[in-house]
Amino acid sequence: MKLNFRVVTLSFCPDMVDPNAVSIPIAVLVVGKSDTGTWTALAMGVDVKKLGIDPLLGAMLSDVPNLVRAHFDAAMKRVKSADATPEAVLREFHEVLRTNIHVSSLSDEQHLEVADAMKLSHQLFDVAIEAFKAQWKASVPTLELPAPAWKPMVDPRSLLDVPPAHMLWAPSATVSVAA
Repeated sequence: MKLNFRVVTLSFCPDMVDPNAVSIPIAVLVVGKSDTGTWTALAMGVDVKKLGIDPLLGAMLSDVPNLVRAHFDAAMKRVKSADATPEAVLREFHEVLRTNIHVSSLSDEQHLEVADAMKLSHQLFDVAIEAFKAQWKASVPTLELPAPAWKPMVDPRSLLDVPPAHMLWAPSATVSVAA
């Protein structure tokens, strides 16, 4: 199976009124559509409580992967087409996130050969980790990458939160779209 995918980095700006404020990457969304038409998405994020932000904001952002998934699924519903492209859905996703949480980078389309569907989550997780590390280094090179909120279960090399198994999902299976 061949998966065409894009990587979206989401960042958070802790102070929208300070023109010198720096946005901090907090999550990565990997969205792909296979050559068979099956959608796949993976969302992962850092433990925002360790970023030293306001406790109220920390509480609101405490479950970034689920927040990302909810916004992405809503974008899938608004596009309303089983034949939608990842670009169309991500354009809609981008429109919703334009405040403190926003899309800070969107990769060009990439391709992944998936020989074993059981290893897809690991492959996408590796893609997400590398994208996040690169965005972190480019955005806030003076800040240390936060430690995970829980012990990584998939990749012990990771400094990021490992998403729970439900953070890898098939949007077309969970979101009702018209053909």
